Amino acid sequence: QRLHEQPVSTDGEALRERCEQARGERRAFLRRHSAIMRRETVVAQLAPPWKHIGDDSFKHGDFFTAASCYTRALDDLRSDGGPEAEVDRAAVAVALSNRAACLAKVRLWEESLADAWAALDSRPNWGRAWSRIGHATAALGRVQEAVDAYLEAVTFEPSGANVQALSDIVARRGANAEDAHKTKEVGNGAMR
Repeated sequence: QRLHEQPVSTDGEALRERCEQARGERRAFLRRHSAIMRRETVVAQLAPPWKHIGDDSFKHGDFFTAASCYTRALDDLRSDGGPEAEVDRAAVAVALSNRAACLAKVRLWEESLADAWAALDSRPNWGRAWSRIGHATAALGRVQEAVDAYLEAVTFEPSGANVQALSDIVARRGANAEDAHKTKEVGNGAMR
């Protein structure tokens, strides 16, 4: 009851003015932020979708064009935002892995292997990168390295394709049928 009887101080009026000023500053900030976000969206939409062009080229069997597009995508990913910007390591790994697949299709095995290792550096414990390493090392005749890589691929990504590739490379290594079956069961166990 006594609070209502006391006169309103000028401090309360100052506080109300400050709150109103803060609300105005917040509205101005939100308008600026919204405008910036719209500009960034437009710029992102205008940027060449190199990965998508590469994917389409790969699907149509144009592996050199696809590899070139993935290289452009990598250049864009690595140059966005300057040296202190955080690079999207997963996107870099995908572009490297895709380029490794293109290089494998045209039988540039060493280059494919280098990209597969770089993809693994960008995204450790990724089954697809390990399978690309397995494919390239198998093609280079480094069968034990291929077995090891496919074992890692099955560990991190226990897909039917990785299990089958592991089984095939073990059989190619000249192991007896029992060893090949045991290795395939390791892969099957990872899928369970």
